[in-house]
Formats: sequence, structure tokens, C-alpha cells
Amino acid sequence: AILDNAKQDIRRNTANGLINLTEETSPLNLNISRMTTRLTEAEALEFHERIKELSKEFHEKKKDGANADEQTYAFVFAFYPTLRGNRPNPEQKADD
Repeated sequence: AILDNAKQDIRRNTANGLINLTEETSPLNLNISRMTTRLTEAEALEFHERIKELSKEFHEKKKDGANADEQTYAFVFAFYPTLRGNRPNPEQKADD
């Protein structure tokens, strides 16, 4: 549901002109990327903690909207293990 809501919000704000998909120069426009990397469990835990801290900082920002110079921004993230991009283990048999 979270990703569906984000997708609907992006579509709505693209349609109303708030998000400009043709403008690549502004870092305040839509920023989406997907990438994979290989991490040890310790590296994954460290990265997750950094994401949690950034998320906490974002959540604690002002939310009243009283200042006309402020724009509301949305922050969505997903961090999860995946088989995509896994390299086969040369020591593992095909039947394993």
C-alpha cells in the first residue's frame, strides 16, 4: 500500500505540474533510483541505521505548513534483501 500511495501521489503531482518530469536540473524535483549491491550483514545493519537516522530527521521537521516559503516533501524508502543480482556460488551444486 505504501508504494501504491507514493505512485498515486507522484502521478497526481505530475498531472498538476508540481513535479516536472522533463526538468532534470533541480534536485528538488522527483528523485527516484533503484540499485543493488552486495553487503555483509554488518554493512547492511550499518546502512539501515543510517537510513533510520535520516528518516527520523525528516520526520521531525516542521509539519504545520504555516510558512508560505515552505513546500511539503514526501520521503519513501525500501531497503530489503533480494536475489536479483546474486552471483552463483561456484562451490554450490546446481541441485542445491
